[in-house]
Amino acid sequence: MSIPFAFESPRYPLDYHLRGLAKGTCTFAVDAVGFAPWERRVEVTEPARIDAVLVPLPGNYVVLEGAGDERIDVDVRPAAGGAWTPFVARNDRPVFSDAGQTLEGRHFLAPGKWAVSATMRTGAPTAPRVVEANGDRSTVSLSFAAVPGRTLRARTKSRAGVAVDGFEVHCLVRDGDAWRPLRTKKTAAIDGGFTIRGLPRGTVRLAFDEAGAVPFGDVEIGDEDVEREFVVPAPAK
Repeated sequence: MSIPFAFESPRYPLDYHLRGLAKGTCTFAVDAVGFAPWERRVEVTEPARIDAVLVPLPGNYVVLEGAGDERIDVDVRPAAGGAWTPFVARNDRPVFSDAGQTLEGRHFLAPGKWAVSATMRTGAPTAPRVVEANGDRSTVSLSFAAVPGRTLRARTKSRAGVAVDGFEVHCLVRDGDAWRPLRTKKTAAIDGGFTIRGLPRGTVRLAFDEAGAVPFGDVEIGDEDVEREFVVPAPAK
């Protein structure tokens, strides 16, 4: 059983009650942003109290400013290079109302230099920005301005020329020898087509899955909007 939390440093110890557990061996785990993982195996026989002492990790919290209701996803990787990983901009971790914390999403970076880049639903990815985490557990605020991009309007059909829809469309951009998923661009084929806005210049891969393992087409994006037609298999019933 895993319990996730989003607080930085609660004002006092927090009580979390679990009821209705069956007797037997249970493994309890606490996952708190900015703290070392905690786990304990417990033999449940009668009501008991378990104290979980969380160990703070060196690093820095990062929060987003000015995102409002705009869907924004942020990716992070070491400044020296490597694969992009999702930066949790908004999450569903519970926060106690009296814990002295806000409900804003946050991420935690280990000490070092990191590159961050954001993508909005209608904008292209921002240029990577280097953020240095000094390890003092302070909070760093980031804001991102929308970057104009191009629009792809696509039609999807079968080999027989029949319109195909009812499937998810995932978008990735070439990043060196790898592909970076743009999660805000996820859409669905409806009425035999789909539209994706805010695409950057370069090669864009369209796939049935977020990882891009099952692609159905690559598109070169330049200075103009693009219209394309793709032949895809009909989705399984």
